[in-house]
Amino acid sequence: MSGTTTDGCLLYTALNAKRAGYAVHAVLDAAGSAFPDSEYAARVRMAQEGIIVTATDTVIGELAVDWATPKGAALRQILAETFQQTLGEFGLSA
Repeated sequence: MSGTTTDGCLLYTALNAKRAGYAVHAVLDAAGSAFPDSEYAARVRMAQEGIIVTATDTVIGELAVDWATPKGAALRQILAETFQQTLGEFGLSA
């Protein structure tokens, strides 16, 4: 999950979901904070509560399971396009 802000929207929603018994993955690069200290504190607190702190590309990798499957190939293409738009050619295209 993610939210508009890490230190508000994401933190409290993730904590409540974890306490309700859900396995929670906090996608940190999909949120942020205007305040570096509270961003850091939110990340630490989530990790201490057993929330898996992660990033978008890691979630995509976990969803792929096997890059050789059609689903894996489709996810690999999404990663390739994202990396190419952001960082230039990475040699990830199918």
